[in-house]
Amino acid sequence: MAKIQDTTAMDIEVKKRKLPLWALILIGLAVVAIPILYKSRTLMSWAQSDRSIARDRIQTAVVERGTLQIEVLVDGRIVAANHVNLFSQDPGVVQILKREGEEVAIGDVVATVASPELKNRLNQEHSELERLQSELKRDRIENKNQLLEERQETERSRLLLETAKRNLERNQKSFEAGLVQVMQYEASQDELKLAELNYNHRNEKMILIEESLEFEIHNRELEVRRQELVVNELKRRVDALQLKSPIEGLVGSLPVKDLDPVAPNQPIATLVDLTHFEVEMDIPEAYGDRLALGMKATMTYENQLLEGRISRISPEVIRNQIKGTVSFSDGVPEGMKQNKRVAVKVHILSKPNVLKVRRGPFLEASGGNQVYLVDGQLAHLQSIRTGVSSLKEVEIVEGLEPGQEVIISDMSRFGSSQTLMISN
Repeated sequence: MAKIQDTTAMDIEVKKRKLPLWALILIGLAVVAIPILYKSRTLMSWAQSDRSIARDRIQTAVVERGTLQIEVLVDGRIVAANHVNLFSQDPGVVQILKREGEEVAIGDVVATVASPELKNRLNQEHSELERLQSELKRDRIENKNQLLEERQETERSRLLLETAKRNLERNQKSFEAGLVQVMQYEASQDELKLAELNYNHRNEKMILIEESLEFEIHNRELEVRRQELVVNELKRRVDALQLKSPIEGLVGSLPVKDLDPVAPNQPIATLVDLTHFEVEMDIPEAYGDRLALGMKATMTYENQLLEGRISRISPEVIRNQIKGTVSFSDGVPEGMKQNKRVAVKVHILSKPNVLKVRRGPFLEASGGNQVYLVDGQLAHLQSIRTGVSSLKEVEIVEGLEPGQEVIISDMSRFGSSQTLMISN
C-alpha cells in the first residue's frame, strides 16, 4: 500500500518583524502627549472662566424659530350658569315643601306663602266685579226699554205726519171744489208743517239718545274691564304665593326656615339649573389687559379636553385676581358636577415666525436682559432683549440666533461671573 504524505515539506518558516525604533518612540510620545494636551486645554478654559459648574447641575435649551403660543394656566371651578331666586311679592308666612339638595322639575311647588289679607282683598275685588257686571246688564236692559219707547214715539210722529198729508190733500180738493173755506184749508197746511217738524225732531232726538246710551254702556264696560284687570292681578299674586320652579335642577339654598314670616320680595329659595354649566376662574391681574371676550380656552375635566370661550370678564380686581367665566363651545358633558375643580388654559395670543427659547428661571433672575451663551466648555454672559412669554417659552427679540445653546437655569447663584466653565 502507498503511504499518504503529510504537508510538512510545504511549510515555510515566518520570521517576526520588529517595529523600527523611531516608530516605537513616536507611539510613546503620543501616549504621553494626549493627556497633556487635554489637560492643557482644560486648564486654558479654566483660566478664561470666572467660575466652574458641572453640566448635570444646569439646564440648557436651544434657540429656535417657530410659533409662540401665549397661554395662561389657571384653576377653575364648575358653576351653574343659571341661578333662580324665588321670592314672594306679598308678606306672609312661608311653608317649605322642598329641602336643600332636593331635585325639582319645572312646575314643582318649592314653597307656599300664606297671606290671608291678599286672599280677602281678592274676594272683595271679585265681588265688586260681579256688581259692575250686574249693573252693566241692567243698564243694557234699561237702554233697550228706553230705545223701544223712543222708537214708538218716532213711529207715532210719522203716523201723524202721514195723517196730516192726507188731510191736506182732502181739504185741497174740497177747497178747489168750493166745499171748504180758506181758513180750514190753511189750517190743514199748518198741521202738516207741524207734523213734519215734530217728525224731524223725533228722528234727531232718536239719534242723540242712541249715541248717549251707547256712550253710557261703553263707560260701564270700561269699568268692568278695569275691575277685571284688578281681579286678574290679585289672582296672579295669589297664585304666586305658590313658589313654583321655572327650571329643572335642584334646591341650592333656603335663606328662610319653615313657618318664618317673610317680607315682600324677600328671597325664599335659590334653585340651581343642572342643564347649563360654565367655568368660573381667577386670572392674575398681569394678564388683565390681554384678556378679551371670545378668547379660546381649553379645560381639562376628568382626563377630557373641553373647548370653550371667555363669555364674561369682571371689571373689578380683587386680591390681584380678575374673575372670568368660560362657556362650553360644544355643550355640557354628561355627569358634570357643580363646584368641581378644573384646569383652564386660556389661549391669549399666537405669534408665528418668532425667535424663542424654552422658559426657565433665568427669565426671573435677570429680568429677561441677560443669559449665558454656551460655547463648548465655556458659557459667556450675553445681553439679550426678550418679548412676550408663555407658560413654556419666551420670545427673543435680539441678542441670540437660531441654533445657539443657552443656560436657562437660575443665574443668581453665578453672581457677577461673566464666563462659566462647564465641566463634565
